Amino acid sequence: MHVQDNETKLGQVLFESLTPALRASLPPTPNRDQIVSAYADRLVALFRSQEFVDRSVELYARYLSDDDVKALAEFYKTPAGQHFNAASPQLATEGARIGQDLARKNIPDILRSLCRDFPELHGAANFCPANKLEKKGQLIGPDPGSSANQAAERVME
Repeated sequence: MHVQDNETKLGQVLFESLTPALRASLPPTPNRDQIVSAYADRLVALFRSQEFVDRSVELYARYLSDDDVKALAEFYKTPAGQHFNAASPQLATEGARIGQDLARKNIPDILRSLCRDFPELHGAANFCPANKLEKKGQLIGPDPGSSANQAAERVME
C-alpha cells in the first residue's frame, strides 16, 4: 500500500510549509540552508524507521480488523485505489490547510461569542476585556496585535 512512501511524501510536503519559519529561527550562518535541508532529511527519515512501521501497525490494529486491512489492500491494487493512494499526501496536507484557514478566520468570532455567552470570562480571559459594555469591534479590531487575535494565533500553533 506504499504507506511509508506516502508518509514520506506527506512529511516532505508538510515540512515545506515549515521551512521559512525554521530558516528564520536559525542564526544567519553561511550554512543555514544546508542546516534546514539536513533537518528536513533527518525528520523525513523518521517515516522510514522501524519505529514508524511498528507504531503504524499498532494504529491500524487498534482501528481496523484483519478483514478490513485485507479489503483495503485489495482496494489499493485497483486503479482507483492506486490513484487515491498517490493523492493522499496532497489531500491530507491541503485538508489540514483548509482546517487551519477556517479556524484562523473564525476564531476571533468564536472568542467574541464566548465572551458574550460566558460573562465570567470578562477580565479573566486575555481575550475578554473587563469592560462588559464593549463597543462593537473593540474586542477584536483590525489591530493584529489585539489580545484576541494573539489568543487565536496561539490556538492555531
